[in-house]
Amino acid sequence: MRICFVSDQAFPAVGGEGISTQNLSLGMAKRGHKVIVLTSHRSGLIKFVFRISHIVHRKKKTKKENQITKYNVRSTIYDAKFDRYHSWLEPSNRAKGIRIYRFFSLPLPGQKGSLAFPSLIKITSILKRERIDLIHINLPSYLGWQTLKGARKIGIPVVLGFHVQVGNVIPSYFPFSLFKGVLETWFTYFYSKADTLVAPSHLASEILKKYTHKPIRVVSNGIDLGLFNLEKITSKEIEAFKKRYSLAGFSVLLYTGRLSYEKNINYLLRIMQALKKRKQRVKLLITGEGSLKNRLEKRAARLGMKKEVSFTGFLREKNFLCAYACANIFILASFYELQSIATLEAMAMRKAILIGRSKENAAQELVKEGANGYTFSLEDPGEAIEKINKILSNEKLRKSMEEKSYQIVQAHVIEKSISKLEGIYKSLIN
Repeated sequence: MRICFVSDQAFPAVGGEGISTQNLSLGMAKRGHKVIVLTSHRSGLIKFVFRISHIVHRKKKTKKENQITKYNVRSTIYDAKFDRYHSWLEPSNRAKGIRIYRFFSLPLPGQKGSLAFPSLIKITSILKRERIDLIHINLPSYLGWQTLKGARKIGIPVVLGFHVQVGNVIPSYFPFSLFKGVLETWFTYFYSKADTLVAPSHLASEILKKYTHKPIRVVSNGIDLGLFNLEKITSKEIEAFKKRYSLAGFSVLLYTGRLSYEKNINYLLRIMQALKKRKQRVKLLITGEGSLKNRLEKRAARLGMKKEVSFTGFLREKNFLCAYACANIFILASFYELQSIATLEAMAMRKAILIGRSKENAAQELVKEGANGYTFSLEDPGEAIEKINKILSNEKLRKSMEEKSYQIVQAHVIEKSISKLEGIYKSLIN
């Protein structure tokens, strides 16, 4: 098949949607499908450093089209501020010949990537020239809209992925509900244009039903168990990581992801404040970047928790795996998650998980209560503390939860997600 993936946030990946698009693109190309990606152009906003053994094809901007970049992914390493999937990809997990089209873009606030603004003429020209069989669009952005219009003009079937909630765009504290209504009206218009929709979780599917009556298939974002694997790192590397962040002698809670309002990191600081008052030797390791990083660091300092809370920034290569390896518990207090790739990563790395209860947090679906972790209240930190202590005080329980997480995540291996999508694509093309 000749497949076109559309995402403003891929190559390099920004956030969960970008990671999902990137992984699926690479997986489809690895299976021999012809893959192109339409995305934003972030030159000057994010510095790319490529170590390339050879470039298959590269063509500069012309009057007729935007810059086209086709790299042999097997020999390319993406070193980007927001991209966790780069130099530590094994050759078996890379793919050859993905052609990437980039368009004029504007940056989003809060380090959330960029949005592309292509013309319909350029999009249509690309789709015709590449003889695309099917288009998979993952964001209801201007790029997604123009590609959708181009697909309808030519007669190409379209799969729309659901990867963004209203709460990701407009926080619940935002005073003007009019904007929320406008956004939901746009979602209703956009998602009703699909031939088939794909949602990464059952909760995501239920939310999506508010916007469309079109058929919805649940397909996990997937996780690469070859990539997120404790065998990738040595005990020496783990000990060096512990020393760097002063983790020795502490039990470690880990959060990985964007530092933004919807991730509710402030609540994790409340939990840590209560743990400190009880004089428990627990440390919170926060990895990632985001608009709230400086504010969160200052708040942790004001609360006298410089030793108890460490902000690592973005971790690359084996350091990212070491963060998971050093953790006793992965903790997530998000208001909004349509699945949570970070939780899948933690489970792949055999971690007990604690997930905050929120009506729009699908990560709760990954918890088998008492078996691989617990859910906890986002109103009373005492419940989270009780469950943290329950896990940390019982090594047998913690070990059992770690193995159960690994068993549960087997249903989400990336190969299964790619196979499901292949079936969906083929049914639409035929």
